[in-house]
Amino acid sequence: MDNKIQRLCKRLNKFTLEEISLIAELEESELEKSLNDLIKSSFLKKQDGTYIYMDEVKKKKQQNRLPLMFQCHSPETIDTRILT
Repeated sequence: MDNKIQRLCKRLNKFTLEEISLIAELEESELEKSLNDLIKSSFLKKQDGTYIYMDEVKKKKQQNRLPLMFQCHSPETIDTRILT
């Protein structure tokens, strides 16, 4: 079931809980649990009640915005270097 929801999220790209519940034909409470799991696994992002699918390309673009010396490091390493 979660795999189908993930594919639907990828297809829609941006959606609200009401929109996806109509399309998936599931109850909002049941669907919200699955969406929260996808948020925790960083497939989705929630902004002002709108869910946004986080594509790998978008993640790479965000990483490319960093200075060249930070692009090959993990986010934890970058945080420690910036803070010190």
